[in-house]
Amino acid sequence: MFKNTSRIISEIVIDGLFGDTLYNVFLNIKEMIRFHEFLNDKEKILRQEDILFYQNILSIDHWLNEEKIKKYAELKGQDIGKKFYLDLRKTKDLSYQKILEKLFDPKDKEKDLEKSSQYGVPVYTLEGEDFYIFLRCQNEHHSTSKVRRNCYTLINNKHYETFKNKGFIYGYKNFDLDHVLHIFEKDAYSSSGGDDYQEKNVNLIMMPYQISDSPFYSEIQLVNQKEENGDGYIRNMPDYLVVFDQINDKEITEAKRLGIPIVLIDTKYYIQEIQKPSKLGFSEYESTYDDYTYGSDLEEVRRMRR
Repeated sequence: MFKNTSRIISEIVIDGLFGDTLYNVFLNIKEMIRFHEFLNDKEKILRQEDILFYQNILSIDHWLNEEKIKKYAELKGQDIGKKFYLDLRKTKDLSYQKILEKLFDPKDKEKDLEKSSQYGVPVYTLEGEDFYIFLRCQNEHHSTSKVRRNCYTLINNKHYETFKNKGFIYGYKNFDLDHVLHIFEKDAYSSSGGDDYQEKNVNLIMMPYQISDSPFYSEIQLVNQKEENGDGYIRNMPDYLVVFDQINDKEITEAKRLGIPIVLIDTKYYIQEIQKPSKLGFSEYESTYDDYTYGSDLEEVRRMRR
């Protein structure tokens, strides 16, 4: 009974200071600290005293109840929640910026003159070079959509698995940091619901290689901008088409329709890289314990883990 009371006091204190459940706050703190540990000294954006404070919060279940109550009284007027979410936002933005800095831009590579002449569209061929490509698999691109957000994948030369469909693979050399809704190491099985969309999987904060090298294909969700005059949303315009090994007539037609080049990835140059195991530096997602909470679902199971 005493242990259960102690846990409840922990939850009340965390909710009072951070405005969220203990489980959600813990998940976000762990993500923020884990990512920060991968940064070199020049890149670090959190002060050491702040990291120590967040690490101390993670141990709140081990405090005496009197200590919890005293700490709450000490901090309740300091807007701890606001500071934490500003730190979390800065950390996420740095992660997103690192992705942007890695993204392939056709302008940084010489055009394949022979294939460009053959297919009648600009073609850039990747034959063993390192790359990171931010892409989306979908049917024929249209500028507007009824869907609030879309899902993308980050691939690189060591792992280029994508969502399988019969449409096209569109590549993007940029995205708006403020439009990133959620990042997950593999398929989050999200659905394109209404504006009240919620994601149960933890929002991971990762280095680019951790996203692209993780098992299966990653899922990065971006919010689409609302139309000024209308009920729909504006989709991101792709910068190029991604094609593996062989360009077909359908892809040539689509590239011409959108006025974008084709980036041709010759996979025979990357087979050896694919076979190398990657060390991601974080534990694989575990259902239940790595889910955000929106109520009392599985409360006892989570408490047993603490």
